[in-house]
Amino acid sequence: MRVRTKLLLMLFGVAVLPLAASVWIDLRGLDVLSKRLGERAADLLTEQRSNTMRQAVDLAAQTLHVEQDLLDVSLDLVAGRASRVLGRPARRDSGDLLPVDRFSGADPVVPGLHDWRPEGVDGAPLRISRRVAAFRMAPGAAPADPEALRRRLSVLVPVLRAIHDRRPDRVRWLTVSLENGAHVVFPGHGGASTAADPRRQAWYRRAIRLDGAIWTVPRRDPAAGGVVATLARRFAGPDGRPAGVAALHVPILGILDTVRRRLELGADSRAFLVDLAPRADGVYGVRLLAGRDAVSDGIDRDLSLGWIEGPAGGAFAAMRDDMGIGAPGVRRLAYQGRDALWAYAPIDVLGTYLLLVVPFDDILTEARRVERLVDSEIAFLAGGIALLSVGLILLAVLLGLLGARSITGPVRALAGAADRLAAGDLAARAPTGGRDELGDLARAFNAMVPRLADRLRLRRDIGLAEAVQRSLLPEVPPRPPGLDIAGRSRYCDETGGDYFDFLAPPVLPEGRLAVSVGDVSGHGLQAALLMTTIRA
Repeated sequence: MRVRTKLLLMLFGVAVLPLAASVWIDLRGLDVLSKRLGERAADLLTEQRSNTMRQAVDLAAQTLHVEQDLLDVSLDLVAGRASRVLGRPARRDSGDLLPVDRFSGADPVVPGLHDWRPEGVDGAPLRISRRVAAFRMAPGAAPADPEALRRRLSVLVPVLRAIHDRRPDRVRWLTVSLENGAHVVFPGHGGASTAADPRRQAWYRRAIRLDGAIWTVPRRDPAAGGVVATLARRFAGPDGRPAGVAALHVPILGILDTVRRRLELGADSRAFLVDLAPRADGVYGVRLLAGRDAVSDGIDRDLSLGWIEGPAGGAFAAMRDDMGIGAPGVRRLAYQGRDALWAYAPIDVLGTYLLLVVPFDDILTEARRVERLVDSEIAFLAGGIALLSVGLILLAVLLGLLGARSITGPVRALAGAADRLAAGDLAARAPTGGRDELGDLARAFNAMVPRLADRLRLRRDIGLAEAVQRSLLPEVPPRPPGLDIAGRSRYCDETGGDYFDFLAPPVLPEGRLAVSVGDVSGHGLQAALLMTTIRA
C-alpha cells in the first residue's frame, strides 16, 4: 500500500470519521431537542389553556350574571311602565303600535319592514320592523274597546325600542301580554307566534303566579327559530291585581357564540347551556339545554333538550358531581370522538351551567406552530452544520492530498535517486528544496553518494592490491621427493603482512628446498605494502 494511501486512511481515521460522528451526534441531539421542546410547549400550553379556560368560564358565568342584572333592570322598566299605562286614558294614535295583520299580506305597508333571520338559523327569513311594534288579540279574547287599548299600549313602544336598540344582540323580542288577551311584541312582526295565545305559554303561567322575575329553560323560538330563554315578570293593573306579564326573550345561542368568540376559542370549540336532570332510568344526567352542532339523542342543529353522554365513572362522573354541588372545574374528556377540555361554571340565576368544550387539537395548534418553528430553525441549523461539515471533510481531504503529496513527493524523488544509484549511476542526486527532515535526508543522501564513490574506488584499488599480493604467493607448491608440502595464507582483511614462498632448483642446488616465511606486524594495506617491498 502506498504511503499516500496510508496517510489518507490515517487522516480519515483521525479527523474525518470523528468529525462525521460528531456531526451525526449533534444532529441527533438537535432532533431530540426539537421533540422535547415541542412536548414541553404542549404541556405548558395545555396547562395555560386549562387555567385560562377555568378563569374564562368563571368570567363568562359572571358576565351572564351581569347581563341578567341588566336585563332585570330593563324588565322592571317595561313592567312598571305597563302598569302605569293601564291606569291612564287612551291617547291619539302615534303609529308606533300597528295591528299584526298589517305585517302580513302581499304588499304590507309598515315603516322599516325588512327581511331578517337570526344568525346560524336556516329557513325562510322573517319580516320584521325595528321601528314599530305589533299588536294582536289572542284567539277568543274580546276586550271592551280593543282600539282604545291599542292606543293606550302604544305608549310602551318608545321604551321597548330604546331597550332593544341598546342591546339588540341580547334581546330578541320584548313582549307585553295582558290577562284580557292583548299582546304587544317588539320588533314588530307577523310570524308564526302571532297565532298562539301567550297566556297558555309556560313562561306566562309561571310569571303570573309568582312575584318577581323568573327565568324559563331555553325553548325553541316559534317566530324566528333558534333557541331563546325568557325572563318574565308580572305587573299589576289599576286595581292592584295581576294584569299581565312583561317578558324579554333572550337568544341563548347568540350569547353562547359571543362568549366563545370573546374567549377566542377555535372554530371547532362549543359553548353549551346544561343542567342536571333525572333521566328515564332515574340516574341524573347532564341535560343539554342550548348549544349548536351537537349530536346527542337525535338533537338537530338548534337544540332544545337532549343529553350529553360520557363514559361511566372517571372525569365525566367527576364533572357531574361538581355540577351537583355547584362547583366550577376543568376536565379532560372525549367529545364526539375527539380529545377535548371541558370547562364549566354555574349560572345561579338560571339554575344551569355554562359548558365550554375545546378540542385538544386546537389547544395543541400553538404548540405545533412552536414545534414547527423550532423544527424549521433546527433544520436550518442542521443544514448549515451538514454543509459546513461536508466542506470541512472536503477541505480535510484536499489538505490530506496536498500534505501527502508534500511528503511523498520528496520520498519518491529520493527513492528514484536511490534506484539510479543502485543501478550504478554515481551522479544521481536527490532534490534538496525542503527545510524539514525530508530535506535533511535528501542532503544526507547527496553527501553520501560522493563518499560512496570514493569507497567504491578504494574497494576497487584494494581488490587490485589483493590480487597483486596473492599473485606474489606461490600458486603450486613444489614436489620434492619424499616430501608433501602445502602452503596457504589467509588474511583477516583483503590484504595483510603475511608472506611465504618456496625456493627450489634451479635457484638452489639439486636436492635442496628453501622455505621463506614472513610476518609484518599489523595488517591491512600498510602491512601488505611493507611485505611486498621486503619481498622485492
